[in-house]
Amino acid sequence: MLRSVMFLGISILLHVMVLSIPWNVLGSPSSIKTSEQLIPVGLVERHWIKGMVRARKTTEGISFDVKGRLSADYIEQMKARIFNTWVYPKKAIDKGYYGVSLISFSLDGMGNVLGLRLVRSSGHTILDRAAMDAVMAAAPFGPRTEDTGPGRLMIKASFRYVLE
Repeated sequence: MLRSVMFLGISILLHVMVLSIPWNVLGSPSSIKTSEQLIPVGLVERHWIKGMVRARKTTEGISFDVKGRLSADYIEQMKARIFNTWVYPKKAIDKGYYGVSLISFSLDGMGNVLGLRLVRSSGHTILDRAAMDAVMAAAPFGPRTEDTGPGRLMIKASFRYVLE
């Protein structure tokens, strides 16, 4: 019985000590040393936005409009790969650039990019170029599954750049 009370007392003491530590001592975003400013971005599931006017009212992210049969897993993998290579150029941030770049690209059965073009500009070449570079850097996306069907796959991708 005495041993149980002793363990309970030690457990309570440890919990009090841990909960009383200021969490910012353990590490805060401001303590991270980087050469680039960190900008939060997110993957979104909405259809691409028509027009830059709404760019400030939405969250930053990537969305797709796919023409052709494609599995949800393949789309998610493709979106994640593009998202991981996509950057908000520091120069654009410094100048206060924001907007929506709409690009179109096509994939062959092996996931290679066959064509890539700008459909609608964000109004800033640096943002449009970053979106196109993200797709090219993420490719190839790998072979499609048999249930998607053969042939070329057409994709429109919307890249929303938002400054808070």
